[in-house]
Amino acid sequence: ILYRDGSGLQRLAAGTANQVLKTGGAGANPSWGTVSSDWVKIHTETTSSAVTSITLDGYYSSDYLIYKYFLFNPSGSSADNWIQSRFNFGGSADTSQNYRNNLFYSYRNTSSNSEGNNLNDDDGLHTYMPLSWWGSGNDEGVTTSEVLVVDPQSTSAYKLLGVDWFGHDNGQTMSFGKSVSRLANNKTTASTGMTFFLAGSSGETFSAGFKIVLYGLKT
Repeated sequence: ILYRDGSGLQRLAAGTANQVLKTGGAGANPSWGTVSSDWVKIHTETTSSAVTSITLDGYYSSDYLIYKYFLFNPSGSSADNWIQSRFNFGGSADTSQNYRNNLFYSYRNTSSNSEGNNLNDDDGLHTYMPLSWWGSGNDEGVTTSEVLVVDPQSTSAYKLLGVDWFGHDNGQTMSFGKSVSRLANNKTTASTGMTFFLAGSSGETFSAGFKIVLYGLKT
């Protein structure tokens, strides 16, 4: 790149990989620099056809300590179902019974002006974790889910995550939300990713258009 300074034309040599061209302001020469951003979109996965599971693997790195998955427009072959997930280790979903969870959900009916909540503290053995739900007869639709994963590559701590989801019924008289305040997989092995699937009988599928976006947070 050639630019003109007070002495005439100057040549800006090539920078290093992934650098961008920066200006230092009025009177300063252009230079190469590294873009610093706390939040970085790492990967987007969108189903183009019916699938039984969605795997996001190999995207964790030492650059980030915290990750967030955002799930949009969930739908599947059965309305009465849960979206669930497993931690991946070595590129594969962990199917052992090493999961614990603490669930809380609440709702409000704007038509009858009623509200309620429920707490489910399940310390049994789980091969999955509840992530999202849309209710009986397609009456309720979850529109967004957010999954927080902290330090998944740790080799000294159990794997922890938190989940929040939000939605409303098709008649827009009921709004609801759910949180997984604590969920752990009691392994100290580094996790390589997550696999999302549907609970219930085998063969149930996600529909086309279900999107998962993974972000990394620098600390």
